[in-house]
Formats: sequence, structure tokens, C-alpha cells
Amino acid sequence: MLSKKSVGKFSTAVALSMASFIAQAQTPNVLAGYDVKFSPRIDLSTVNTDNALKTKSKVNDNVADLLVSGNLNLSKKGQTIDSDFGFKSTQHLELEAEEIDDFYGGVSLLQNFSESFQVKAGVRYDDSTITRDAIIEGDADGRTDITTLTQSVVGNYKTGKQQYTLSLKRDDLDTLDTEKLDTVVNRDDEDRLETDLTLKWNYMLSEIFQPSFTLTYSEIDYDQRKDDFGLERSSDVIELLVGGSLKLGSRVRVSGEAGHYFRDYEGVGFENIGATIGNGSIGAQVNEKLAVYGSFSRSFAELNIDASPGLFVDVYSLGFNHNATEKLTFDGNVRQVNTEMDLLGIKIRDYVTTVGTSYTFSARYSAGLHYSYSRRTSNTSAFIQAFNENAFTLKLSAAL
Repeated sequence: MLSKKSVGKFSTAVALSMASFIAQAQTPNVLAGYDVKFSPRIDLSTVNTDNALKTKSKVNDNVADLLVSGNLNLSKKGQTIDSDFGFKSTQHLELEAEEIDDFYGGVSLLQNFSESFQVKAGVRYDDSTITRDAIIEGDADGRTDITTLTQSVVGNYKTGKQQYTLSLKRDDLDTLDTEKLDTVVNRDDEDRLETDLTLKWNYMLSEIFQPSFTLTYSEIDYDQRKDDFGLERSSDVIELLVGGSLKLGSRVRVSGEAGHYFRDYEGVGFENIGATIGNGSIGAQVNEKLAVYGSFSRSFAELNIDASPGLFVDVYSLGFNHNATEKLTFDGNVRQVNTEMDLLGIKIRDYVTTVGTSYTFSARYSAGLHYSYSRRTSNTSAFIQAFNENAFTLKLSAAL
């Protein structure tokens, strides 16, 4: 059931939605020269699954997600102020083994100084609380509260056929963990400040081809520079990606980037990491109603586990979207995720197939029903357990 803290967040989200909705109804759509638009929304999803906890033994369960959210937009010539907030609670109806409550809120300002120059600045707060009982034998009960404060500034400048984007983002991550897990997993070194500075360049060579490059420098500083094992975690990261987009005829577009990832660890905790990363996608509009797509990406993700600084993730995806009528749509997706922790010799394979349909009753109300089959394999059962899962998801949405 919802905890007192969760009920408080849920009540706050509902109160903000109702107050903003009433205020908008009683005031003109123009405020101090701004056009005002408020959009509250409620999404309810129920999932029936035969493996809710992702273990070898199948566990039948019904999982419910309730999301209450709102968006407040103020706009006038040359300027837009956009804010959003929401609360989402995930509940296990059959097995009260886990509860996840997420609260978020953010505001951004977009200022157009001219047709060629604009700046967007924003701040966002996320609070995720995970409360769970023991999932596997030897596991610990407890609660994890993760908060993230994100601040960002993005500038765009166009000159002729060229476009430059310079962005600065800071993520302040704070983790409060009330449980003591096995010593293999580190919890005391997760509080950190990540700073990303990114420069991107695009060139409109022609309507068919547009080359680009992206250079990112990141600095990661932990509150506690040494973890449980006395290893340094702070590091500097450089990513350089070169790519572009290619238009093939009037229906097919190909885009992608490839480059180098380099991470320099301070101290002797881990060796430096260098690898080729990138992403690519292809989309085709077969006809007015059918679109198909495919994508691939390779990236490095940080992971605080003894003897391994992180893992490489390869994602392959194929899918389609079919608009049968103005209100009825069908979609499907096949995805494979390959995860490797080189220093630990662990390889994980996830296969997910999803098909479903959505129906829009009106501009405010919609419903969707999807089925997914998931399968995981691993070359070790010490840390990662294999599983198969069938899940049916029913989603109801109401834009108030």
C-alpha cells in the first residue's frame, strides 16, 4: 500500500493539478502578455505478468501504475516558459514485495533573441523511492531514495547552412540507502556530481545529406572519492562522435554517429577505458498508414561493482507503426540488448518482443492494450538470473 510519504506526494500532485485547473478556468487565457495553457493528465496502467520479480521461479502478479501529471505553458513572441510536474506510483497487487514512487517537477525558459540565436535554460528535480521486501534468499529488506537535481543551459546558433549547439548540464545525484547489502555492491560512493559540456555542429550540405559531429567532455565527482575498497571513482570522460543524416528518396531516412569513448580514472582504481561507441537508425514511410524503423546503439554505462567500473550495452531494435484508422493504431517492436562486463566476464542477453494496439476515443481519452514476451540469458547465475516473462499491459489515459 501507499506509504505516508507517497500519499503526501500524490496529494500534492493532485492539489497542484486541481488548483492550476481551477485557476485557469477562472482567469483569461492571457496573463501579463503570455498565452497560458495548462494540461493536467491521468494515466493508469495495469500489467498482468507471470514473472513479476524476474527470478527463475515464475511469480504471477498484477502490477498497477498510476501517473498524475500536469504541464503549464506560458508563451509570447520570442519567449516560452514551460513547466511540468507529476507523481507516479507502482504497486504490486498480488505480491506486496515492492513499491516504487516517483515524483518530478521542472521548469524551462526558451528565449529567442533572433531568428538565428536562441537560448534554453532549465532546472528539474526527480525523487524516486524504492521500497521492497526480500526478493531472493539472502537479500535484504530496505528502502532506497534517489534524488536528482538537473540544471541545464543550451544555446543554438544558425549561420548560413551551419548550426552550432553548445550545452552545459549538471546532475547532482543523492542516494539514501537504508539497507546494507553484500559487500560486492557499493552504495556509499553513488552520491556524485556529473557535469557535461557538449558542442554539436550540423551542416546543411544539401537536402539529401547533413553531416555532423558531437564533442562531449564530462567530469564525475563523488562525495566520497574512495569506495568501500579504497578505489578512486572520480573520472573525466571524453566522447567524440561523427555522423550525419541521409535522405533516400521521399520515404527513407538514415542517420547515425560513430566515434570514440575515453574515460580517465584518477588514482589506481581502474585502468582507463577506451572504446568505439555510436548509434544509427533507419526509418521508412512505406505508405500513408505504415511506417517501419530499425536502430542500433553501443554505449558505456557506469556500474559501481567491485572489480568493474561499468558495462558496455548494445541495443538492436526493429519495429513498425500502422495507423489503421484515424483512431485505431497498431504497433510492434523486437529488441535485443547485449550487456557485457568485461573485467568480470559477465555477459547478459535480453530479448523483448512487444505487439499491441491503441484506440483514441476523443482528444482527451485513449486506451491501449499490449502484450510482451521477455527472455534473459546469462553466462553466470551468481549475480544475474535467467528468466522468461509474459506480460499484458492495459493503459488508460485522460487529458483533463
